[in-house]
This record gives sequence, C-alpha cells and structure tokens, in this order.
Amino acid sequence: MLACLLLVLNFAWAAPAWARDDWSVSFFTGFSATALRNLNDKKLQDTSFIPPTVKGSPAIRNRPLIGFEIEWPVRPRLSLVAFTSYWEGSSRALESGEANFQDQGLRPFEVDRIIRLSFNEYGLRTRYNLIESAEQNRFYLEIGLFDQVRVTFREDFNYAFEGINGTSLRNIRSRAVGKGGYLFEWGFGGDYFLSNWLSIHLNANYRTGKAISVVYKSYEHTFRGVDGIEEASGQSPFPDGGDTVTYIDGDFRKNLVLDLDGWQTSIGIRLYF
Repeated sequence: MLACLLLVLNFAWAAPAWARDDWSVSFFTGFSATALRNLNDKKLQDTSFIPPTVKGSPAIRNRPLIGFEIEWPVRPRLSLVAFTSYWEGSSRALESGEANFQDQGLRPFEVDRIIRLSFNEYGLRTRYNLIESAEQNRFYLEIGLFDQVRVTFREDFNYAFEGINGTSLRNIRSRAVGKGGYLFEWGFGGDYFLSNWLSIHLNANYRTGKAISVVYKSYEHTFRGVDGIEEASGQSPFPDGGDTVTYIDGDFRKNLVLDLDGWQTSIGIRLYF
C-alpha cells in the first residue's frame, strides 16, 4: 500500500499534462458487487433458530449505490478525493407449514422472513491522471488511502399461527451493526468534458476488505411463555443486545462475518468550481 502511494507521488512530480486546478464535486450512482459470500451462502441459507424453522432466503444481489465526492488537485497530475456512498439490498422468503403452538398441538402457520443489509462507506483516495487529450478528456488511476464501512443488518420474522380460537400473530425485529474497512483499493476512471465546468465520469474499482462481524444492537419479539417456544428449544432461543449474529454451518454455530472483496462501478456528473 505504501509503495503504491510513493509511486503515485513520484509520478506526480513529472511534467504536467493537465493544467486544470479547479476543485470539483461529483454525484454518482452505480452498483456494488461486494462478495458477501458468508451472508449469501451461509446466513441466508440458514434456517431460523426458533421452532417453527424457516428455510433459506434468496441471495442479496444487484445492489444499487449512490454517492458524493469532492476532488482537490494537489499537483497538476495528482489529486485527493474524499467520498461517501451508500447502498442497500434485501432478501425475502415466504413459508407455510405446521408447528406445535401453545397447548394446541400441531397448528398451521405462515411466516414472512425479511432481511435487509445496508452499507455506508466513506474514505479518501488519490487520483493520478494517466492520459489527457487536448479537449481535456482524461483517464486516471485511483488508489485508496483510507476507507471505512458501517454495516447495518436487519432480520425480521412475521408469524401467523392458525390457532383453535383464531389467528395469533407473532413477530421478531432485530438490528445489528458492524464496522470495518478496506485493506486495499485500486481502479480506473475517466471524464468526458461537456464544458469547462461540467463532465461525465465513469469509474470501476476493486476493493480487498477486512472481514466485519455484526453485533445485535436491538432484538425484540412478541412471543409469550404460553407459546411453548423455549420448551421446544430446550433453552431461550432469542439473543440479547451485544450478542454476535451467528449461523449454523454443519454441526457448528459460527459468527457471521461479512467479506467485502469485490468490484464497484459508477457513473456520475462532476461540477468544477
């Protein structure tokens, strides 16, 4: 990481090919292809940890993002970029079956499982102009200097039990958060200038990330003692605030760790001041 930064700084002292010294702001949108292998392949395929169980949910894919950045030229070829971005994805599964409920024996039920994941990212990059045409279109290399991510994970269950005396509704509302960052980030981009104060830009970056564990900040449910959930489980199946989100892998329970490796692409408009 340090060697790459020193190389870019060395290039920055070369003869300038770009005379623009304006600072700029950019608004962009795009897609995140963060791997999330443990989430999609493990947690979302895990059944719920209370009876009645719920089967796996579809993987979270096609995650659109929005963001904002400020670019400040520090040398004719080199600039610093501060940015923030946000994306979210969701997964939903519906299921019906039968389960022991209260003292009524096996009763039919329906359940709606909803999972939402959101990423709020902020960081600092260096941008080095590799190619500059006479019309001031440019092609550049980007290297990340600092990058932090805050993850919010929500998992909700909405149960409807068809009891002898009518329908009984139960639900679970949980929220967990995690913090981490990227160990290394690099990519390429380019601007097409529409005027001396406006351009369109395209970017593609690959990031190698730290693993993030997520911890429950809140966990609420409306199950009652008479429902027989704890008796069926042999213990309380409900985690407390501060517990790490887990999943079942074979015969073992493991902490959910979000892997952040993957591509991110974006398109946006840049305004120069």
